[in-house]
Amino acid sequence: MNVSQKLLWNIYAGAVGALSAVVAQKAVRGAWKVATGDEPPDPNDPATPLSEALIWALAGGIGRVQLRAPDIQAQPRWRQLVIAAVALCRKSKAEVLINSDIELARELGVGVHLRAAQLRGLSTRPLPADVAVAASCHDAGELRMAEALDCDFAVAGSVLATASHAGAEVLGWEGF
Repeated sequence: MNVSQKLLWNIYAGAVGALSAVVAQKAVRGAWKVATGDEPPDPNDPATPLSEALIWALAGGIGRVQLRAPDIQAQPRWRQLVIAAVALCRKSKAEVLINSDIELARELGVGVHLRAAQLRGLSTRPLPADVAVAASCHDAGELRMAEALDCDFAVAGSVLATASHAGAEVLGWEGF
């Protein structure tokens, strides 16, 4: 196959893939309407129940879920919400990462997403190699710490100012 044939094949494969995604999304929306009698939920709407937003996202085919709710993580109901969410994710074969709670992640056999502040207090990877460990990093030093812990991936930020980290120092695009 020559270069122009390969290029045409790649364009064709990309178009078929994009069309398949659109058709699949329409099918999932239609199936939701048939199954529930309602329009699909808006996961960005705070009024949408967590379980409904998660089920919708899983039906859409997401493969990884990070459970993060800093306002309620210290409350007893957080544990019940996590257990229910993990059960839903396992049915859909989606990977789960719990934000910052290493013990709960270990107990449930799911991944953990470490806060940058946690990196300094760890000397070894907190979970087995077959369970995902991720880290939030805000500078090169934190990235090195994540690498030393053998984290599977790191999330770098904040690149620009965010409401969730108001007043925090940002990397900027050049720093990123």
